[in-house]
Amino acid sequence: MLTRVGRFTASHGGTSNPVPISVTIPPTLSVPNSITDLTASPGTTDTILNWGAPDDNNAPITDYRVEYKQSASPNWQVFADGVNTTTTVTINNLIEETSYDFRVAAINAEGQGAFSNIVTVTTNASVPVIPFLHDADTYWLDFTSDENVIEQTAFVSTAAAIEQIAGTLNFVQPTKDKQPLNQTNGVIFNDQTIRHLRAENRTGVTNGSNGWYLAVNCRTDSTNSDILNIARNANAVSSRGRIYVPANRQFGFRAANNDGGNTSWIARGPAITLGQWYTLEVLWDIENDTATFWYDGVEQTLAFGTAAVSMNAFPATDPSEIVLGNETVTAVNSFDGEIQNVIFHDGVPSAQIRQSISTHLTGVRP
Repeated sequence: MLTRVGRFTASHGGTSNPVPISVTIPPTLSVPNSITDLTASPGTTDTILNWGAPDDNNAPITDYRVEYKQSASPNWQVFADGVNTTTTVTINNLIEETSYDFRVAAINAEGQGAFSNIVTVTTNASVPVIPFLHDADTYWLDFTSDENVIEQTAFVSTAAAIEQIAGTLNFVQPTKDKQPLNQTNGVIFNDQTIRHLRAENRTGVTNGSNGWYLAVNCRTDSTNSDILNIARNANAVSSRGRIYVPANRQFGFRAANNDGGNTSWIARGPAITLGQWYTLEVLWDIENDTATFWYDGVEQTLAFGTAAVSMNAFPATDPSEIVLGNETVTAVNSFDGEIQNVIFHDGVPSAQIRQSISTHLTGVRP
């Protein structure tokens, strides 16, 4: 609004006296300017739009018209967000992995302004939920780098463990929340080298869980090889479970009783191909005194040994350590191959978690 001040002259008795007057000129009104800073942040089936309010040209903005369309379509749609002056809006019910165009125009009492710059984005692909990544008892043991390999000329005691997992729960490590990891290169072992990986439970072997589950991606180039050992008691190495490849090239899981007595087969599968990648899984249910062994997601037939060996003493509590590779150089039980991923679940996992781990590991191995 513009006010102008002027004067006029009045005569009285021959005398002129100027009298000031003021005239108010109404401001020029017009539609708002166009928006110049529209941005879009795509989700899977929605996109968030943000912009700054443009100049209203002397008439307050009362609403925004938001339009969108698939980029391949010529037809714009109005997004029904009601009447408001909010400068952010979420466009929902979109199609994932699809290109969309967006534009916005401001409205005031004089009408609708010109549309903004057109922003084009593509919605994201849906990411499948992996239940084990959100489970507090599932841990990814970082056995995927040569930096975590120890190589010496003598047996390495538990006091010199290279992969010490710290925390109040078993096998906790800070990289857990960064999973899933998709490694293309694993750790390579040679059957003539003392080279191994070890994760230790330094907080004690009992935390009240009802069992444990472990899964690993690996390949082997040799028979009579111990791929993995799971010890119940660090001071009684005979109290352990072993993923083992005997001379007949069968993956199997064996367990030794806590008293150091006879070793019994738990399960053996059909013959494997040396040099081929497999996903191996072991589940031990302490409460029910049962063990289950899978490779490539297929449960293997139980094959207990002929000797009457009670398995209820192994493992009566959680494992104290997990060892992969060779702690001694011998012609028997030395591992020659490669390991990529190791996942440990403290307790008996649900069927959904176990299946999700199995499916994930099978999908990321070479």
